[in-house]
Amino acid sequence: MSTPAPPRQAGRVPGRTRPWPPALSAVPALVFALLTWQVLADGPLLRTDERVSRWLVRPDRAGELLSDLGDVQVALPVLLVVAAYVARRGRAAGLARWWLPPVAALVCLALVPLVVVPVKDWTDRPGTPVEPPATGYFPSGHTATALLAYGGAVLVLLPWLRSGRARRGAVAAGALLVLGVSYGLVRRGFHWPLDVVASWCLGAVLLGALGRVVRRAQADHAKPAHPGPALLRPGQTSPPGAAPTVDPERHSTSPMRKGRDSHMPQEPVVGAAHAFWLAGRQATGTDTFEVTSPWDGRTVATVSVPTDAQTEEAVAAAYAVREDFAATPAHVRAAALDHVSRRLAERTEEIARLISAENGKPIKWARGEVGRAVSVFRFAAEEARRFNGGEAQRLDTDAGGQGRLALTRRFPKGVVLGIAPFNFPLNLCAHKVAPAIAAGAPIILKPAPATPLSGLILGELLAETDLPAGSWSILPVPNDRMADLVQDERLPVISFTGSEKVGYAIMDSVPRKHCTLELGGNGAAVVLADYASDADLDWAATRIATFSNYQGGQSCISVQRVIADAAVYDRLLPRIVAAVEAQVTGDPADDATDVGPLVSEDAAKRVESWVSEAVEAGAQLLTGGKRDGASYAPTVLTDVPAGTTLSCEEVFGPVLTVQKVDGEAEAFAAVNDSKYGLQAGVFTHDLQVAFRAHRALEVGGVVIGDVPSYRADQMPYGGAKQSGVGREGVRFAMEDYTYERVLVLTGLAL
Repeated sequence: MSTPAPPRQAGRVPGRTRPWPPALSAVPALVFALLTWQVLADGPLLRTDERVSRWLVRPDRAGELLSDLGDVQVALPVLLVVAAYVARRGRAAGLARWWLPPVAALVCLALVPLVVVPVKDWTDRPGTPVEPPATGYFPSGHTATALLAYGGAVLVLLPWLRSGRARRGAVAAGALLVLGVSYGLVRRGFHWPLDVVASWCLGAVLLGALGRVVRRAQADHAKPAHPGPALLRPGQTSPPGAAPTVDPERHSTSPMRKGRDSHMPQEPVVGAAHAFWLAGRQATGTDTFEVTSPWDGRTVATVSVPTDAQTEEAVAAAYAVREDFAATPAHVRAAALDHVSRRLAERTEEIARLISAENGKPIKWARGEVGRAVSVFRFAAEEARRFNGGEAQRLDTDAGGQGRLALTRRFPKGVVLGIAPFNFPLNLCAHKVAPAIAAGAPIILKPAPATPLSGLILGELLAETDLPAGSWSILPVPNDRMADLVQDERLPVISFTGSEKVGYAIMDSVPRKHCTLELGGNGAAVVLADYASDADLDWAATRIATFSNYQGGQSCISVQRVIADAAVYDRLLPRIVAAVEAQVTGDPADDATDVGPLVSEDAAKRVESWVSEAVEAGAQLLTGGKRDGASYAPTVLTDVPAGTTLSCEEVFGPVLTVQKVDGEAEAFAAVNDSKYGLQAGVFTHDLQVAFRAHRALEVGGVVIGDVPSYRADQMPYGGAKQSGVGREGVRFAMEDYTYERVLVLTGLAL
């Protein structure tokens, strides 16, 4: 019998460091306020500061290397305090370049006198001329230093401010302080106004250089952040059984600045690779692969590949722990899932930027994906507490069952092999991992090769919990090495999300295993005759345009087909075209972008070829139809001939077809005229029609009054026909991962 673990202290997580005391946090603010007041009011501290400067250096030109800091030396503590704070936060968050922003800020500050003093020496220009110079104006060390100290503090601090209001406030405060110092120096006769302007120009150049350093340092925000090196050398592993400690600020959000280059490193990390998670600890293999951005092809990260021996170790560990993990108390599993949910919420912006970088997903949709993953783990925690309570059944309904009672409970089928796709690299990993943990089933997760970083983030958070070693592994195994894992008899459950071809190939290769397959679809949105007001059609067109193009159309339930009743077709079609053309395409890191690139240029070329085939066969192209690298313009076609690839297959791109039908029966028949049956949307106000659609449509889900793209993560989700087998949705996945076992009790006085 094992010894129970000692209870935790309330409000404490083992390994966490204490946060700064509130009183200590207030000291920099008070110092900041006092020193700034001295600058603006020409207070007594300034005169003391001047005397100290003259005492430290000779009153000659060389002395200006220090004395040019002059009256604004009081700005230096502000930068030092901010630099120390950011260094601490960056180091705690595991950033490989945590030291760059504060060091760069101080170096830029030191460059001011090194630039200003030689210019004055070369021109024989006095530091503070009595009359305006006849030959030009030169930057002054005082003002440039003020701009760089306050501006640098704001620039270094900005990535750690979570809200837009806080960022705007910081920028405004820095600008006001610089303006106040500049005004004070001019008012006291130290500098002429154009000297100040020249100083601002010099400071702006140095701030620009500092900004590039800050962006590059923050670009490694997604690297693993656990004690010991987050980036391990090839073949290196963290100590077996080591329990990672957690700093309360370790995974704090470090949002990036917007722009094409802002959401990824400028260059790959050389000689190091992202570790994977083997039986709950970090490890690296001997080979690596690069994760590149679909937007501009830059390297986002280098990821280590597990060797065959390491893969075997993970499977053996999961198989060995399966019985102990199944017996883990529900509160332990629930607490771990709650923890992951909270940590995802805390790191929302950081993880969203990571998803956008590796997947090309617009940042607005990436944030939504993180929010969904937060919910998935929270739902799983709730289900872990109430799932498998047992169902009692009296058996004395027949004479042979007198005194007998059946108690039915569910038990894990064994280790789960979860295979996730690229289109929702975090949330669909969550849909594999969270239900397995909630049900007490060990899991080996294989993230998509194109987008492994989001899955590896889950490993960081799971490693902070008390789950048994071996109960989970996250292995970025190449696709061509998956056959051994699929065939391994120690992995009796396979949960796969991806293409129809691969999914059914897996099922056919292991007919005795339990396979849950969430495969493709070519989602249809039906607009019936009663949905005819202007407001109705505007709503339908907007929803159709949005969800035919969200995620770049790379969703199994994106709108691919619009089936419109002839009574509303002519009014609906131009609305759809206008709404599609209003979709903003471009840099996925920009908040304004609606449609980003596809996952690769090859994927965009495939979509391009399917559209070209349809147009050559007689389809009318109303808008779009153009490719730029991995990006494909949102596209609308009508009159697409039956038998073309576009009409039969899942396009998985921002392409929409519209067809006209006569009446409800023809519309429903058109929906069913497909090998797929994932979800369908029906725009109608008629409740009777809604129930007829529910009965008639051969799909896994019918959405009334909206597009087929709606999915709540707690509801059953899956398809009919070639769209898959089994169901996802936390509780329903838990049922797929478990089986019923009956306990019959005899001799009871019922």
